[in-house]
Amino acid sequence: MDFSLSDEQQRLVETARKFTREQIIPVAQKLDEHGTFPKEICEHAWEIGLMNVEVPQEVGGLGLSTLDHVLMAEEVNYGCAGIGTTMFGNNLAAMPIILAGTRSSRRSGWACSPMPPSSPPTPAPSRTRAATWPGCAPPCARWAMTT
Repeated sequence: MDFSLSDEQQRLVETARKFTREQIIPVAQKLDEHGTFPKEICEHAWEIGLMNVEVPQEVGGLGLSTLDHVLMAEEVNYGCAGIGTTMFGNNLAAMPIILAGTRSSRRSGWACSPMPPSSPPTPAPSRTRAATWPGCAPPCARWAMTT
């Protein structure tokens, strides 16, 4: 059995590693010392597709695997476990719905928090960027159930 990473997985690791090196490590200690929420880091992570990666494509997510999520989380948490928890912890609300939700709840219950969307999400142009809803800024942890 071959446990090598695919080319796409290797690119995900490299993206997360570069993001961590450039965006997280230089500011992690300061954010921790001052108790500052890493809003800009989360916004940038969202923009480059490092958040909510396991949300299915049919509801506007990237539809990546748990392994893909873990590979990225490992790189981010190397830089700062607190920021990693902020970035990846929001997936805790999504996973029960993804795993055990009804077909209806998985298709119709997703929305951009804190307010429901006025129209369907704009599909991501590729698997490297998250989908967005019109009028929705993407700060950290914006996937939530509204039903």
